[in-house]
Parts: sequence; structure tokens; C-alpha cells
Amino acid sequence: MNFFKFLLYSFFIIFLYFRLKSGPYIYQSSNRYYINIKNHKFDNDNLTIKKGDVLIFVNKDQIRHTIKTNNKSVDNSPILFQNDIWEITLNKIGNDIIFESSLYENMNTLTVKIEDIFQDSNAEKEFRNNLIEIKNNIINIPSNIISNILSNIREMINNINIFR
Repeated sequence: MNFFKFLLYSFFIIFLYFRLKSGPYIYQSSNRYYINIKNHKFDNDNLTIKKGDVLIFVNKDQIRHTIKTNNKSVDNSPILFQNDIWEITLNKIGNDIIFESSLYENMNTLTVKIEDIFQDSNAEKEFRNNLIEIKNNIINIPSNIISNILSNIREMINNINIFR
């Protein structure tokens, strides 16, 4: 039984090492916000969301619409015909993103402010700091120890395969 515990712990440590080494830590809040385009306007003028939230634009007008932004890291929409949907996930915190029609200048704009998901919650800040501390501790494990663990695991797996 100790062998399997060792094997399980070894896999877990290796998994944590590679998972935490890869970073960055992105927590997806995944709230979905529907923005209807109806009567030649967005149904919202301002919206505050969290990083990772999804905006879903729905064209309820009989005419086509395309949506552009003031932010080059956010793609513009394709042509949206009646009842077409365009989904976009916003992951970058920074300046407000302004969505506007690229076809009709008289249409209102939608300003979206993206907040950091950790800014309001001390528990989430503590969680993030703990993850960073774990990552730093695992990264400080010398690579030769990790190599030894990996080679021992490979050897054990080979020994198991011999007995099958």
C-alpha cells in the first residue's frame, strides 16, 4: 500500500509543479450578459463586468448590424442579421471598452468596464496569494530531485509492466 501512496503523491507533486509553473492564474467568473440590439440601439449604455465574463449580443432588429470596439485586442463582430448572436469573452483588465455600430453612426454606444475579480474579496486575494506561495515553493524544488522522482516513477512503472 505504501508504494501506491508514494506513486500517488509523486504524480500529484509532478502535476502541481507543471500546472503551477505554467501559470497565469485565471479565475473565470463566467457570468453571461445579454445585450439586445433593438430599435436601432443597444439596450444598455454602461455595463460593469468581471474579468472572464461573457457578453452576448443579440440582434433583435430587422436590419443587419456589426459591432466594433475601441480596443484592438477585442475582435469586431461579424455581420449580425436578425436574431443572430455574437458572443465574446473579455479577459483583459484595463481601459473601458466601447462597443459601437460600424454601420450606423446615430446608434448609441455601450461602455464596458472590466473589473479584476479579486478586487472586492479579501478571501479571493488570500487564495491568490496562497496559490502564488505554493507555486514559488514548488518551483524552488531543485530540478534534479524532480528528475529523480520521474525516473523512479518510470522504473516502478516498468517493473509493474514486467510482472503483468
